[in-house]
Amino acid sequence: MSVDQHSKAITCSVINWGRSNFIEYPWRVTDNIWLAIVAEMMLQRTRVKSVVPVWVKFAEIYKSPMDVLTADDISFHQLLTPLGLRWRNHLIKDIASVLVSMESIPDTKDRLQALPGIGDYISAAILSLHMGIRDILIDSNIVRWLSRMTGNKYDRETRRKWWVKDLCNRLTPIALHKEYNYGLLDLTMTICTSPPRCNECPVSKYCNYWVTSIDGCR
Repeated sequence: MSVDQHSKAITCSVINWGRSNFIEYPWRVTDNIWLAIVAEMMLQRTRVKSVVPVWVKFAEIYKSPMDVLTADDISFHQLLTPLGLRWRNHLIKDIASVLVSMESIPDTKDRLQALPGIGDYISAAILSLHMGIRDILIDSNIVRWLSRMTGNKYDRETRRKWWVKDLCNRLTPIALHKEYNYGLLDLTMTICTSPPRCNECPVSKYCNYWVTSIDGCR
């Protein structure tokens, strides 16, 4: 089965599914880009359920980068302690320090990635999900989904393969990139799991894993 032949149908299916299954995490509705950046930093290597209460409290206290820089250091670290990864606390402070010196938050990938600790995924998420600028999202869940869809091998190095970025680029629409990316994040987090829930997947009929499976999820 060729995903290329059905790319438009797959994109539309993900968008439509996402509209009906959108998960209303609090950072998804904020118009504060600073707090959106903090959310993406918190979500690194951390379960979403753990992030929600910490981010909500953080958003009440540290509404701007300056609030972080003028905060009591002990209180700041105590708030973030439940998330673990203490090095992340220092990165958030470093980002705040850089942003305070800027007139506005960067709105290009290169400039976002110049901020401490911000790489390809976080910069793409900030642009697409919070700034209305099209970009593609590639995380481990999405790579697993693409590998199942195409029948390509999946391992720790797959996300660096040229075909992954190429296919993501072709599947991500111009105008509805935000809706598509949210739909894709939720689909790959809740449906295309390990093991996958193929009977609930809106794109299973286009998926190599589903079509060729004998002992899989049918």
